[in-house]
Amino acid sequence: MEGANSTTLVYVETDDAVRDNNDVSTGVTLGTTYKEFVIDFTGGKQDVKFYIDGQRVAASTTFDMSSYTAGLQPIVQLQKAANTNADVFELDYIEIVAKRQ
Repeated sequence: MEGANSTTLVYVETDDAVRDNNDVSTGVTLGTTYKEFVIDFTGGKQDVKFYIDGQRVAASTTFDMSSYTAGLQPIVQLQKAANTNADVFELDYIEIVAKRQ
């Protein structure tokens, strides 16, 4: 979420130091129900895909991370502005499935 613009719209992005796809809208909004987010690398780093609740999102954007050479790690970030709002984020679990090298 890009809190400066919305606290319900979901965005996706990749950055491999050469290509930087920032804040691509998914068209999905958050509410009070759980969502399942999947980042799919089965097409390799040159074709990263994003899914929310089983539906592919931001499909018209090619997310290419092939110039990134270090190890990849997932992050979840909630960033609070300097105001009095009490922001809340609930994460149920993270599962990472990978093929051994």
